[in-house]
Amino acid sequence: MSEIQTNSPIVQEKCFIHEQDTTIVPLSKEDVLVPGIADKHPRDMPEMAFVIAFCIQYNEAVGNLNFLPEELEDAIVRREPVDLVERIHRYFLRNVLNFPKIIDKRYWIRKLREHLHERIEKKEFIFSYNPFDRIKKNKYHELSNFEKVMILKDLVMWQFKGSEKIKAMWQFKESEKAQTLRPVEIEVLGVDSRESTYFYLGGKYLWPMLNFHITSYSSIVFLHLQLEHEYIERSHLLMILSNAFGRH
Repeated sequence: MSEIQTNSPIVQEKCFIHEQDTTIVPLSKEDVLVPGIADKHPRDMPEMAFVIAFCIQYNEAVGNLNFLPEELEDAIVRREPVDLVERIHRYFLRNVLNFPKIIDKRYWIRKLREHLHERIEKKEFIFSYNPFDRIKKNKYHELSNFEKVMILKDLVMWQFKGSEKIKAMWQFKESEKAQTLRPVEIEVLGVDSRESTYFYLGGKYLWPMLNFHITSYSSIVFLHLQLEHEYIERSHLLMILSNAFGRH
């Protein structure tokens, strides 16, 4: 791995942190199903870092699944059923719906489809349409890469906002540390000579993002701000993010 530099103008840029609007503007099919968006690789999406970090930090809530970041990336881009993707969704849904047991593997896609419809009606989903309505029955793998990652991202957000299990884990972590913690640990380390930007996820994995832009920082800050009323005061959160994303 080439040496990581932290003096990039991208790393130093942080003014947008104080200008974020956390209002959700749902994306339409016309916004999503276009070349360059639909087929975007998970490693080019900051939301993917958010999902991976969540799985690391709340591993017990996802059945103690043990996988590397690249394994989940590969599973998402494959156009066939993959056990890892299925199991993550089943645990995420269990937490979101506050069910005592993991969702049955025979019904998880139906449950997910139904739940997305409910979220769309409440304008709480990233898309204005249900991705499952445009594919063959139970063919999750036919969704675009972008749709898959954004569904996972929203499932993470909904777990933070409504899962009793996640809230209990969060409260335990804070009581154990006796301090205010970040809901998800995503640290930007810097940029190497090949222009790859490196993240430290969940205090465990180094994760390179290849096609990075300042708007990617904006996306990560946006995800954190959506959680602020549930877990952390805005002023403290902005200070943490400013320090993390502006370090050099």
